[in-house]
Amino acid sequence: MDRIALLAAKFNGAIKYTPMLQDHPEWTDAECIAFAKKWHAVALKRHKAGDQRWNNGIPYCRNVWKG
Repeated sequence: MDRIALLAAKFNGAIKYTPMLQDHPEWTDAECIAFAKKWHAVALKRHKAGDQRWNNGIPYCRNVWKG
């Protein structure tokens, strides 16, 4: 299994791992997961509040909600 699949198996939220790892190949898996969880929580809060721009300004965020 490749690294992205392993990361997604650990936490598959609103954040895309492929571009994140392209920009930050030196990040550990723990750093990637922490980043994804932090920004997923922000996206989730905005999405639940009905914000149509829930992903605006969130790095590596998906364009379509995947909850």
